[in-house]
Amino acid sequence: MPLWHNPFYGTITNPGALSQRQVRLAQLLRPYPHFLGMTVFNPSSSSSTYHALTLKFERRYASGIGFLGSYTWSKNISDSDATVGPAAGHQNTYDRRADRSVIAEDVTHRLILSASAELPFGRNKFIGAGWHPVLNGMLGGWQVNTILSMQSGLPLAFTASPNNLNAQGGTQRPNSNGFSAAKDGRIQDRLENYLNPEAFSHPGPFRYGNVGRVTSNVRGPRLSNLDLSLFKTFFIREGLRLQARGEFFNAFNSPMFGLPNTAFGGGNFGRITSQANDPRQVQLALKLVF
Repeated sequence: MPLWHNPFYGTITNPGALSQRQVRLAQLLRPYPHFLGMTVFNPSSSSSTYHALTLKFERRYASGIGFLGSYTWSKNISDSDATVGPAAGHQNTYDRRADRSVIAEDVTHRLILSASAELPFGRNKFIGAGWHPVLNGMLGGWQVNTILSMQSGLPLAFTASPNNLNAQGGTQRPNSNGFSAAKDGRIQDRLENYLNPEAFSHPGPFRYGNVGRVTSNVRGPRLSNLDLSLFKTFFIREGLRLQARGEFFNAFNSPMFGLPNTAFGGGNFGRITSQANDPRQVQLALKLVF
């Protein structure tokens, strides 16, 4: 970008580009050329639409068994993502409508299933109602609980590298070649090439890419998690109980993979290099109920 006579020379004396005799022409074409940059915090200038179908199932039995399930089918559309701090950038600041898409946190399907069961052994149970207190203390009073969470993958936001848009702001995106970048196969087998790079092309200098701000036709890995807990209740006397609890988060120690690199043109494009969940965690506790 060529240099130009700086009309602010001698007026702006703070060290920086605007105190020099010449300044980049692009700086003078900005809406506020006497500022090198501006940051708008939390502007109320976005719009969003959310539609969802929610279902809930609950069943409890007198035997101490209970089931609870919920399902959500939804779509969340916006022209900007909610942020804390600086507002999210747009590809074209003067065409916000072109940025309308699903949000980065859009989850199409989400299913939560939970179950709780008191095992039928011991005091006041189907088996062992008349057991000796010592035997009841060992084999009675057990309860098993589980929570299963499953959801579809998050949509992806693509950028083009290098960014030669030269629009003094905004993120350049690639062009779509007319088909989805999604690939088939186990995620474990394609951590190095989760995406098909042939689905995109670079738009070239001074051009906007036609890929949306966030794409819904290709998403990150699906997420699922199973938590288990095992409770043992000791009846000390009337109105006094001691509960031993063992809780296992991510009980099967199954990894959930993070989102792939979406910087088209970079060396790591399509690679998954992170894990979205923690390894198995075990928590033991004693609880006195009176």
